[in-house]
Amino acid sequence: MQNIASRAFTNITWPLTDRDISVRLKSASSGMVRPSPTRPSESHPMTSRPNTRHVCFLTILAAGLIAAAPASAEEQSASGSGFYFAGKGGPTLAFATDIENGAGHALKDDSATNMIGAFGMGLGYTWAREGLPLRTEIEFMNRTEVSYNQSPLFAGSAANDAVGSDLQNVTAMAKGYYHFDSGDRIWSPFISGGLGLSRNAVSGQHTPAGGTPLDVDKVTYDLAWTAGAGVSLYLGNHIVNDIEISVVDLGSADWGLPSATNLHTDSLMAAQITFALRYNF
Repeated sequence: MQNIASRAFTNITWPLTDRDISVRLKSASSGMVRPSPTRPSESHPMTSRPNTRHVCFLTILAAGLIAAAPASAEEQSASGSGFYFAGKGGPTLAFATDIENGAGHALKDDSATNMIGAFGMGLGYTWAREGLPLRTEIEFMNRTEVSYNQSPLFAGSAANDAVGSDLQNVTAMAKGYYHFDSGDRIWSPFISGGLGLSRNAVSGQHTPAGGTPLDVDKVTYDLAWTAGAGVSLYLGNHIVNDIEISVVDLGSADWGLPSATNLHTDSLMAAQITFALRYNF
């Protein structure tokens, strides 16, 4: 019996199945040991089954990459701290309309329209890191002068005043941006709105009829608001180019002259195109 077992388990190819053991014992009892059947996976590597561990590893790796991918282009740009700095500038069409005289005299021209420039900066935070398609920002904008020059100043008078003046505006606003998912990681459209403070400074000269020129120097503070829409272009390396078209209510302005000749307007508006380069920290 010991010799049969010894012959049965020589030249073993592991692992053995129950069928292998049975065949070997029968063969050993008849004096003949058959070689263990060779499995296809051992003798034919090209027809073997895929390595399960490799498949699992690749599946987990792919799932991890998908889970780590940003949900939106805006979230992609905010992969750092979420805070950002933006430099801004662009052309602005500024309107000073409904200019009135303090004594009710009709003006020869009660409006001024100038193409000017607007330059500034913004400090903000991108909420895409928290799963919200929002940005909030404190924006400071400085606009070049709007000119209002009239000689004569009043309509229908032979002896008349004259005025030469420039109106310069600065705004500080709290703004919000809502980004829409474009389905593309290169760009996304947005709408914007903001509320803040406007500073309007008027400087120049007023010359009364037959009188001595007087300096004009008056600063007025008022509420300001803005509404707009635009598109963000994601340039990579935390750099974003924002292009925005907006309307801005710049508040009111006063020339600070004596009441009989003073000028005032509550209708200062601007339509502007702003190009911003935003860096996300």
